[in-house]
Amino acid sequence: MKKQITFSENILLIILILFPISILLRSFSINLYFTFLSMFFLYLKINYKIENYKYNYLWIKTFTLILFYLFIISFSAEDSFSSLKSGTSQIRFILFVLLMSYFTIDYKVIKKFVVFSSLIILLVCADTLYQYINGVDIFGFSPGDPNNDPDRLSGPFDQELIVGSFISLISIPIISHYVFNFSSLQNFEKIFSILFFFICF
Repeated sequence: MKKQITFSENILLIILILFPISILLRSFSINLYFTFLSMFFLYLKINYKIENYKYNYLWIKTFTLILFYLFIISFSAEDSFSSLKSGTSQIRFILFVLLMSYFTIDYKVIKKFVVFSSLIILLVCADTLYQYINGVDIFGFSPGDPNNDPDRLSGPFDQELIVGSFISLISIPIISHYVFNFSSLQNFEKIFSILFFFICF
């Protein structure tokens, strides 16, 4: 009989805050992040009975059909092996979603994640503005890709031109949180949220 397990708020918080950090550390770390959590899900699935497990079967079926489609078209690609490898690697995302479905997310966890993510985003914004003014960021990285786009700001991502995507995509749920809860925020939090929006912009 499988043992039963429940998750603490701290475990969920660690998983959430590691996401923006793994993006900051670039492609290897983000792939390692999703791969590790996918393997963690499989381990839990095999060895434990987990409470609060819930997911949408229609979403699972849809994603499975997409994976099957990627598998089929990989055989018609110029490099079949690379295409097949790329397609099947997407499985880790569905396993990540299934893992997250185990958690019941408390508002306290969301608030801590919002605060942490806000600070990360502001540091990235500050570093990128510093790069714009001084020609290099605080780590000594020059803007852009010297071969293709030498003038485009890259901030702490060195030659990976993803700083705009990072700021916009990570800040969207954060700004949404501030907007949705604006009336219940303390005065300091209201001022911070407004400054946060303009700095991101």
